[in-house]
Amino acid sequence: MTRFAAPKIIACPTCKGYLHQLRIATFHCNPSAVRYWTDGVHSSGFEVIKSPLLHCPECATPFWKNDAKVIGELPDEPRKMDWFDIIYAKLTGDKERKFAAQRHWESIPEEIKSANPGKPTNIGDWLTILYGSAGLSPERESITRRKLWQEGNNHLRLRSDGTPWVDSPKLANDFVKQNMLALLHLHERNFVNDPIEKAEILRQLGRFDEARGVLETIRSDHLTMMASQIRMLIDVTSSEVQLVNYGETYTNSK
Repeated sequence: MTRFAAPKIIACPTCKGYLHQLRIATFHCNPSAVRYWTDGVHSSGFEVIKSPLLHCPECATPFWKNDAKVIGELPDEPRKMDWFDIIYAKLTGDKERKFAAQRHWESIPEEIKSANPGKPTNIGDWLTILYGSAGLSPERESITRRKLWQEGNNHLRLRSDGTPWVDSPKLANDFVKQNMLALLHLHERNFVNDPIEKAEILRQLGRFDEARGVLETIRSDHLTMMASQIRMLIDVTSSEVQLVNYGETYTNSK
């Protein structure tokens, strides 16, 4: 069961327009229903909430959520009080604070109440961030390149009915390779500390011996099912993104 928190109202850094950002208070899902791939993508949903990037519905530009000015929270609109609610509130001194909730709602500016939700990002948004941002930090560059790497694999993923996520590649092969090399370079410069991801990048580049060497640096009690599957794919010299049979922590028997 998923419960949402009160939306956060933020201002787009570009056009200053208000939009509301959905937030999850609690999230529960059936682990067996979630599909995981070796490049870190999973199908648990709520991408617009999890993404560090949003697309402004007003000016159509992408922006980092952390760069947006927080205006406040938007509470649920209170149910309109009927005659019984009004009488009860007067008799009890508004013990249940229904009058107070109504007054608070009426005090909220209309532009905040009517704020549109931020839109999910697309490949074009991530390319805009990669090439249009001056002084992109290594952390944000790694987030951006990781997303583009994963997007570049989407035509290889299959839905539960056997159809691909997307019909054809959305990025050119040369760009996909250069982007993976750039992300790998961030790993090698220690801006990213994720040996499983590093091994997967090397595997997809066909550099199997290097990928195996990276996995061998991971303590056996820290090897996950994903790392185990990546190692198995290295052993058969497969470089395609694969679905993971996700489970409990994998322990090396050696």
